[in-house]
Amino acid sequence: MVEKYPLPADAAAAFRTNGYRCSNPGLLFDRFTPDLAGTDGGAKKDALAKVRDCPIDGALLMRCVERWRRMVGALNATVFEATTDARLVVGLGRKGPLEVGFAFHRLYGFPVIPGSALKGIARAYALLAEGLDPDSPPVVSVLGHEPVEETPGQAGDAVFFDALPARRPTLELDVMNPHFPDYYREKGRGRPTNWQSPVPVPFLTVARAVPFLFAVGTRSGAAPEVCSRGVAWLRGGLEQLGAGAKTTSGYGYFMASPEEAAVTEPAATKQGQPPQVAQWRRGVIRSHHSARGGLLTDAETGQPLDFGPAAPEPRGITFKTKALVEYQAVEQEGKTVVIAVRKADH
Repeated sequence: MVEKYPLPADAAAAFRTNGYRCSNPGLLFDRFTPDLAGTDGGAKKDALAKVRDCPIDGALLMRCVERWRRMVGALNATVFEATTDARLVVGLGRKGPLEVGFAFHRLYGFPVIPGSALKGIARAYALLAEGLDPDSPPVVSVLGHEPVEETPGQAGDAVFFDALPARRPTLELDVMNPHFPDYYREKGRGRPTNWQSPVPVPFLTVARAVPFLFAVGTRSGAAPEVCSRGVAWLRGGLEQLGAGAKTTSGYGYFMASPEEAAVTEPAATKQGQPPQVAQWRRGVIRSHHSARGGLLTDAETGQPLDFGPAAPEPRGITFKTKALVEYQAVEQEGKTVVIAVRKADH
């Protein structure tokens, strides 16, 4: 069967002349979708498979990443890298011709995680994992608050940038299988009975082990701790709460990238110096609580250093007092900030 594309005549002709090929998965997903009227579910899966197999322009992605690095560096943002620890799907609820949504870069077509979503992840971590009140000074200073009655809202001093893949990502097809289609189709007016036939719904995901670059900056005049709190809450949220859809099913979780040393001090980048690389040093745990973070001292200098709940690797680990560890730290506005702590290799 010849596929029909609901496109303007010139666009359809150009697409057909090019062999129905495209180097922009986002464009293929949002615009070059065949007319699926009267087809079965297999046609939708085939259309998604074409998006999955669409080659992302790796050179274009690297140029975008380089421009992104220059932008966040000029705006004094802190950059770190984290890798998908499971499949990731962002934008699943977006409306589109294939029923399921996906967050592609609007121009270049590679997967992105919007900064607004990352800010929400940081807020969720601050409130759920650290137990902070939404009106507490740390939360308001970093994330702001919404207007309440006659009280005006306030913008937070932290700025969360869109996250980009650090290298060409791999897309994979997955499927959800609602067992009560009649119940969902009737918006709960029916009954979730066992004799209904499951209807598989295919959707796109980013594969596991894909590194993403994240950046958190601050507005002019912000307190020094705003950026470090924003980074800690975001890292903790990515590792413990997950990003995107279906996190309760294990999707969307991140882990620190192997030998993660991408936290940079943008002031150095702006002056033309190479990015600051966080080296692993040895330390001794003095105290640690999984929900609040802890205190360590440098094994050589004895310098005491606080670390947040997002720093331990792997996530959720609790260090015993006097345990020998390795840690990474960077200088942020004259303050040493611990960004990662792991067990020491004896």
